[in-house]
Amino acid sequence: MTEEPQNEAHEIPRNQLITWWGSIIGVCAVIIFGSIFVTRAYLERRTYEVENYRPPHVAKLETDLNLVNRDGTEVSLGQLRDKVYVAGYQYTECPAGCLGMAAIMKLLEEEYG
Repeated sequence: MTEEPQNEAHEIPRNQLITWWGSIIGVCAVIIFGSIFVTRAYLERRTYEVENYRPPHVAKLETDLNLVNRDGTEVSLGQLRDKVYVAGYQYTECPAGCLGMAAIMKLLEEEYG
């Protein structure tokens, strides 16, 4: 009677170990390279967006809008097409903030008016 060592019964064949670890390493490589690709694509897009900033499009007016200047004259947005303009909506009896905003708008008008 020959005795077999106990650990021989629990040995995993070498080719199964290679397959197992190869699969683990392959999955890790896919995750790493995929992460690098996604991060690089995100950074390139972010850089493009920062360098080519475009203000958000909030709304589009279907009809022309008539506004009143500080001096009381009426102006339509059609007259301001292709020009830079600043519009502010302010209350006449605002508890805070409106006076400061009115002063800033006045400075803008004096400088660029």
